[in-house]
Amino acid sequence: MPQSWCRRAAELGYTTLGAAERSPLAALPSLRRAADESGIATVYGMEVALALPQGTGRKSGQPSEVAPALLLARDAEGMGNLMRLAATAYARWLSPEVAPLPWDALAKHTGGLALVLLGWDERGELSPIAGATAKKQPPWAGEIATAFAGHAYVGLPHAGREGDDDRASRTARAAEEAGLPIVAVPPARYLRPEDAPAYRAVRAARGLPFNGPDEGEHLRAPDEVAAMFAQWPGAVDNAARLAHECATGTASWQAPRTADEAAEHLRALAEKGPGAANGITPEM
Repeated sequence: MPQSWCRRAAELGYTTLGAAERSPLAALPSLRRAADESGIATVYGMEVALALPQGTGRKSGQPSEVAPALLLARDAEGMGNLMRLAATAYARWLSPEVAPLPWDALAKHTGGLALVLLGWDERGELSPIAGATAKKQPPWAGEIATAFAGHAYVGLPHAGREGDDDRASRTARAAEEAGLPIVAVPPARYLRPEDAPAYRAVRAARGLPFNGPDEGEHLRAPDEVAAMFAQWPGAVDNAARLAHECATGTASWQAPRTADEAAEHLRALAEKGPGAANGITPEM
Protein backbone atom coordinates (compact mmCIF):
# COMPACT_ATOMS: atom_id res chain seq x y z
CA MET A 1 0.00 0.00 0.00
CA PRO A 2 2.64 2.64 0.83
CA GLN A 3 4.28 1.96 -2.55
CA SER A 4 1.10 2.83 -4.46
CA TRP A 5 0.57 5.99 -2.39
CA CYS A 6 4.12 7.18 -2.98
CA ARG A 7 3.96 6.43 -6.70
CA ARG A 8 0.66 8.26 -7.06
CA ALA A 9 1.93 11.25 -5.08
CA ALA A 10 4.97 11.48 -7.36
CA GLU A 11 2.74 11.24 -10.45
CA LEU A 12 0.66 14.17 -9.20
CA GLY A 13 3.75 16.29 -8.65
CA TYR A 14 4.08 16.12 -4.88
CA THR A 15 7.51 16.11 -3.30
CA THR A 16 6.30 15.25 0.22
CA LEU A 17 3.75 12.73 1.48
CA GLY A 18 2.44 12.63 5.03
CA ALA A 19 0.78 9.73 6.84
CA ALA A 20 -1.23 10.20 10.04
CA GLU A 21 -2.79 6.99 11.29
CA ARG A 22 -4.27 5.87 14.57
CA SER A 23 -1.54 3.20 14.73
CA PRO A 24 1.54 4.72 13.07
CA LEU A 25 4.05 2.18 14.39
CA ALA A 26 3.16 -0.62 11.98
CA ALA A 27 3.31 1.57 8.87
CA LEU A 28 6.63 3.32 9.49
CA PRO A 29 9.10 0.81 8.00
CA SER A 30 7.14 0.20 4.79
CA LEU A 31 6.35 3.91 4.36
CA ARG A 32 9.99 4.94 4.72
CA ARG A 33 11.13 2.24 2.29
CA ALA A 34 8.48 3.14 -0.30
CA ALA A 35 9.22 6.86 0.02
CA ASP A 36 12.93 6.28 -0.53
CA GLU A 37 12.21 4.23 -3.66
CA SER A 38 9.87 6.92 -5.04
CA GLY A 39 12.04 9.90 -4.13
CA ILE A 40 9.30 11.30 -1.91
CA ALA A 41 10.00 13.01 1.40
CA THR A 42 7.86 11.84 4.31
CA VAL A 43 5.95 13.37 7.21
CA TYR A 44 5.13 11.02 10.08
CA GLY A 45 2.05 11.61 12.19
CA MET A 46 -0.75 10.16 14.26
CA GLU A 47 -4.49 10.77 14.39
CA VAL A 48 -5.91 11.18 17.90
CA ALA A 49 -9.01 12.22 19.78
CA LEU A 50 -7.57 14.79 22.18
CA ALA A 51 -9.08 15.87 25.48
CA LEU A 52 -8.47 19.62 25.43
CA PRO A 53 -6.96 21.38 28.45
CA GLN A 54 -9.69 22.83 30.61
CA GLY A 55 -8.06 26.17 31.35
CA THR A 56 -8.75 28.10 34.51
CA GLY A 57 -12.42 28.85 33.90
CA ARG A 58 -13.83 25.33 34.13
CA LYS A 59 -15.06 23.75 37.33
CA SER A 60 -13.08 20.90 38.86
CA GLY A 61 -14.34 17.53 37.65
CA GLN A 62 -16.11 18.97 34.63
CA PRO A 63 -15.47 16.74 31.56
CA SER A 64 -12.95 18.04 29.02
CA GLU A 65 -14.03 18.85 25.50
CA VAL A 66 -12.65 16.42 22.93
CA ALA A 67 -11.38 17.38 19.48
CA PRO A 68 -9.98 15.36 16.56
CA ALA A 69 -6.32 16.21 16.05
CA LEU A 70 -3.11 15.27 14.27
CA LEU A 71 0.31 14.98 15.87
CA LEU A 72 3.22 15.43 13.45
CA ALA A 73 6.91 14.78 14.13
CA ARG A 74 9.15 17.74 13.31
CA ASP A 75 12.50 16.17 14.24
CA ALA A 76 14.13 13.17 15.91
CA GLU A 77 12.86 14.19 19.34
CA GLY A 78 9.38 14.41 17.90
CA MET A 79 9.69 10.91 16.44
CA GLY A 80 10.57 9.62 19.90
CA ASN A 81 7.61 11.37 21.49
CA LEU A 82 5.30 10.19 18.71
CA MET A 83 6.32 6.60 19.47
CA ARG A 84 5.79 7.13 23.20
CA LEU A 85 2.29 8.45 22.64
CA ALA A 86 1.30 5.96 19.94
CA ALA A 87 0.66 2.96 22.17
CA THR A 88 -1.38 4.99 24.66
CA ALA A 89 -3.49 6.68 22.00
CA TYR A 90 -4.10 3.47 20.02
CA ALA A 91 -5.10 1.49 23.08
CA ARG A 92 -7.63 4.20 23.94
CA TRP A 93 -8.96 4.22 20.37
CA LEU A 94 -9.57 0.45 20.61
CA SER A 95 -11.50 0.78 23.86
CA PRO A 96 -15.29 0.36 23.64
CA GLU A 97 -15.87 4.03 24.40
CA VAL A 98 -12.94 5.34 22.31
CA ALA A 99 -11.38 7.08 25.27
CA PRO A 100 -9.57 10.30 24.26
CA LEU A 101 -5.89 10.96 24.78
CA PRO A 102 -5.65 13.01 28.01
CA TRP A 103 -4.09 16.44 27.69
CA ASP A 104 -1.81 15.74 30.65
CA ALA A 105 -0.36 12.70 28.84
CA LEU A 106 0.36 14.76 25.73
CA ALA A 107 1.66 17.83 27.57
CA LYS A 108 4.60 15.80 28.93
CA HIS A 109 5.79 14.86 25.42
CA THR A 110 5.32 17.88 23.13
CA GLY A 111 9.00 18.33 22.23
CA GLY A 112 9.60 18.08 18.49
CA LEU A 113 5.89 17.71 17.73
CA ALA A 114 3.39 19.88 15.88
CA LEU A 115 -0.29 19.77 16.84
CA VAL A 116 -3.07 20.27 14.28
CA LEU A 117 -6.51 20.65 15.85
CA LEU A 118 -9.18 19.74 13.27
CA GLY A 119 -12.23 21.92 12.79
CA TRP A 120 -14.58 19.02 12.10
CA ASP A 121 -14.54 15.24 12.15
CA GLU A 122 -15.00 12.70 9.36
CA ARG A 123 -18.77 12.72 9.93
CA GLY A 124 -18.83 16.45 9.19
CA GLU A 125 -19.64 17.41 12.76
CA LEU A 126 -17.96 20.58 14.00
CA SER A 127 -15.44 20.05 16.77
CA PRO A 128 -15.05 22.28 19.86
CA ILE A 129 -12.29 24.05 17.90
CA ALA A 130 -14.78 25.47 15.37
CA GLY A 131 -17.23 26.22 18.16
CA ALA A 132 -14.88 28.76 19.75
CA THR A 133 -16.71 31.83 18.44
CA ALA A 134 -17.32 33.81 21.61
CA LYS A 135 -15.19 36.76 20.46
CA LYS A 136 -12.58 35.85 23.02
CA GLN A 137 -9.76 33.38 23.25
CA PRO A 138 -11.12 29.93 24.26
CA PRO A 139 -9.86 28.49 27.57
CA TRP A 140 -7.69 25.81 25.94
CA ALA A 141 -5.90 28.07 23.44
CA GLY A 142 -3.30 29.66 25.69
CA GLU A 143 -2.18 26.40 27.27
CA ILE A 144 -1.85 24.68 23.90
CA ALA A 145 0.05 27.60 22.36
CA THR A 146 2.48 27.59 25.28
CA ALA A 147 2.99 23.82 25.29
CA PHE A 148 3.70 23.67 21.56
CA ALA A 149 5.71 26.91 21.39
CA GLY A 150 4.57 28.16 18.00
CA HIS A 151 3.85 24.74 16.54
CA ALA A 152 0.09 24.50 17.17
CA TYR A 153 -2.33 24.91 14.26
CA VAL A 154 -6.00 24.62 13.38
CA GLY A 155 -6.67 22.31 10.44
CA LEU A 156 -9.32 22.66 7.72
CA PRO A 157 -10.16 19.08 6.56
CA HIS A 158 -11.92 20.32 3.43
CA ALA A 159 -12.90 17.50 1.05
CA GLY A 160 -15.07 19.47 -1.35
CA ARG A 161 -18.29 18.11 0.13
CA GLU A 162 -21.48 20.06 0.65
CA GLY A 163 -21.11 22.26 3.71
CA ASP A 164 -17.31 22.13 3.81
CA ASP A 165 -16.96 25.77 2.74
CA ASP A 166 -19.16 26.87 5.63
CA ARG A 167 -17.32 24.60 8.07
CA ALA A 168 -13.99 25.96 6.88
CA SER A 169 -15.13 29.58 7.25
CA ARG A 170 -16.35 28.99 10.80
CA THR A 171 -13.17 27.13 11.71
CA ALA A 172 -10.94 29.85 10.24
CA ARG A 173 -12.75 32.52 12.29
CA ALA A 174 -12.40 30.43 15.43
CA ALA A 175 -8.70 29.89 14.74
CA GLU A 176 -8.18 33.65 14.47
CA GLU A 177 -9.89 34.17 17.81
CA ALA A 178 -7.72 31.44 19.34
CA GLY A 179 -4.58 33.06 17.91
CA LEU A 180 -3.57 29.94 15.97
CA PRO A 181 -2.68 29.72 12.25
CA ILE A 182 -4.76 27.58 9.90
CA VAL A 183 -3.46 24.75 7.70
CA ALA A 184 -5.04 22.87 4.82
CA VAL A 185 -5.49 19.17 5.59
CA PRO A 186 -7.67 17.72 2.79
CA PRO A 187 -8.36 14.12 3.81
CA ALA A 188 -6.99 11.44 1.47
CA ARG A 189 -8.25 7.99 2.43
CA TYR A 190 -7.90 6.36 -1.01
CA LEU A 191 -5.98 7.15 -4.21
CA ARG A 192 -8.58 7.85 -6.90
CA PRO A 193 -12.33 8.66 -6.92
CA GLU A 194 -13.16 5.23 -8.34
CA ASP A 195 -11.44 3.60 -5.34
CA ALA A 196 -14.15 4.72 -2.88
CA PRO A 197 -16.19 1.47 -3.03
CA ALA A 198 -13.07 -0.62 -2.41
CA TYR A 199 -12.17 1.61 0.54
CA ARG A 200 -15.59 1.04 2.09
CA ALA A 201 -15.31 -2.71 1.49
CA VAL A 202 -11.92 -2.87 3.20
CA ARG A 203 -13.26 -0.99 6.23
CA ALA A 204 -16.20 -3.38 6.44
CA ALA A 205 -13.95 -6.44 6.11
CA ARG A 206 -11.80 -5.19 8.98
CA GLY A 207 -14.81 -4.55 11.15
CA LEU A 208 -14.19 -0.80 11.19
CA PRO A 209 -17.12 1.58 11.57
CA PHE A 210 -18.34 3.68 8.66
CA ASN A 211 -18.08 7.17 10.08
CA GLY A 212 -19.74 9.23 7.41
CA PRO A 213 -19.60 10.33 3.77
CA ASP A 214 -16.21 9.82 2.15
CA GLU A 215 -16.88 11.27 -1.30
CA GLY A 216 -13.97 13.40 -2.43
CA GLU A 217 -11.50 11.91 0.03
CA HIS A 218 -9.05 10.79 -2.66
CA LEU A 219 -5.51 12.08 -3.19
CA ARG A 220 -6.05 15.29 -5.15
CA ALA A 221 -3.60 17.06 -7.43
CA PRO A 222 -1.95 20.22 -6.01
CA ASP A 223 -3.92 22.53 -8.31
CA GLU A 224 -7.20 20.93 -7.16
CA VAL A 225 -6.23 21.50 -3.54
CA ALA A 226 -5.30 25.12 -4.26
CA ALA A 227 -8.68 25.71 -5.94
CA MET A 228 -10.57 24.08 -3.08
CA PHE A 229 -8.82 26.36 -0.55
CA ALA A 230 -8.96 29.50 -2.72
CA GLN A 231 -10.75 31.41 0.08
CA TRP A 232 -8.00 30.49 2.54
CA PRO A 233 -4.68 30.65 0.62
CA GLY A 234 -2.76 31.04 3.87
CA ALA A 235 -3.88 27.55 4.87
CA VAL A 236 -2.14 26.02 1.85
CA ASP A 237 1.03 28.07 2.38
CA ASN A 238 1.16 27.10 6.06
CA ALA A 239 0.63 23.44 5.21
CA ALA A 240 3.51 23.53 2.72
CA ARG A 241 5.84 25.15 5.26
CA LEU A 242 4.86 22.68 7.97
CA ALA A 243 5.35 19.71 5.65
CA HIS A 244 8.80 20.97 4.65
CA GLU A 245 9.80 21.51 8.27
CA CYS A 246 8.67 18.02 9.30
CA ALA A 247 10.18 16.24 6.31
CA THR A 248 13.50 18.04 6.67
CA GLY A 249 13.68 17.58 10.43
CA THR A 250 13.04 13.83 10.32
CA ALA A 251 15.05 13.06 7.15
CA SER A 252 17.97 11.62 9.10
CA TRP A 253 15.76 9.47 11.33
CA GLN A 254 16.21 5.81 10.45
CA ALA A 255 13.18 3.57 10.73
CA PRO A 256 13.69 -0.21 10.96
CA ARG A 257 12.93 -1.51 7.47
CA THR A 258 12.04 -5.13 8.28
CA ALA A 259 10.57 -7.10 11.16
CA ASP A 260 14.03 -8.49 11.95
CA GLU A 261 15.52 -4.99 12.05
CA ALA A 262 12.71 -3.83 14.33
CA ALA A 263 13.29 -6.74 16.70
CA GLU A 264 17.02 -6.05 16.78
CA HIS A 265 16.38 -2.36 17.40
CA LEU A 266 14.14 -3.17 20.37
CA ARG A 267 16.74 -5.62 21.69
CA ALA A 268 19.41 -2.89 21.59
CA LEU A 269 17.13 -0.49 23.43
CA ALA A 270 16.49 -3.10 26.11
CA GLU A 271 20.21 -3.83 26.54
CA LYS A 272 21.57 -0.29 26.44
CA GLY A 273 18.70 2.09 27.04
CA PRO A 274 17.00 3.29 30.21
CA GLY A 275 14.84 0.16 30.19
CA ALA A 276 17.82 -1.94 31.23
CA ALA A 277 17.96 -0.07 34.53
CA ASN A 278 14.27 -0.80 35.06
CA GLY A 279 14.60 -4.55 34.77
CA ILE A 280 13.74 -4.88 31.05
CA THR A 281 15.83 -7.68 29.53
CA PRO A 282 16.46 -8.77 25.91
CA GLU A 283 14.47 -11.94 26.61
CA MET A 284 11.46 -9.84 27.44
